[in-house]
Amino acid sequence: MALRGIEKVIRSHKAEPGRFYMHESYSDRGAHIFLCFLTGQEVKGSPEKQAAYVNDPGEQKLQAHPIPDGETLIELPEVHVRVDAASLSATQSSSHIRPGMLIVLGDQALISVGASRGSRYLIEVATGGVIEPNPSNVWASFSRWKLVTGDGDNEVPILEFDDSDSAGNPS
Repeated sequence: MALRGIEKVIRSHKAEPGRFYMHESYSDRGAHIFLCFLTGQEVKGSPEKQAAYVNDPGEQKLQAHPIPDGETLIELPEVHVRVDAASLSATQSSSHIRPGMLIVLGDQALISVGASRGSRYLIEVATGGVIEPNPSNVWASFSRWKLVTGDGDNEVPILEFDDSDSAGNPS
């Protein structure tokens, strides 16, 4: 039997960086979809993993949170970033990076995720690794983008972002 739409069900301690998961929300907002990523810190001698997810769908800002301990997670199939090329919103010379932005650096898709005390992580979607920004890097950001699974006619959007109202207006 082959599953379609999900890969498998796991416990949270098995979450892998660079993979997308869902877990049950304890509010009326439905399930949370998140990207597992490594913070670059260590906890109890192991690399610290966190979840990057949208707290409030109306805000469309990704935030970093601890992965719920002992929770059941649904692993999603491979996730791709679909960019609306006409929504170019900033480059390294026109804006600073704010949470929720999709940044394309070469062929790498990076997302900016808010963290505690106004800091942020810049996460490579494919690996779940944190990237340290380099002022000499050439990048562009886009205000409309989505995370999708599948290809072509079988493409299914799982999260959509439209930051057109604040594009070019960093907060």
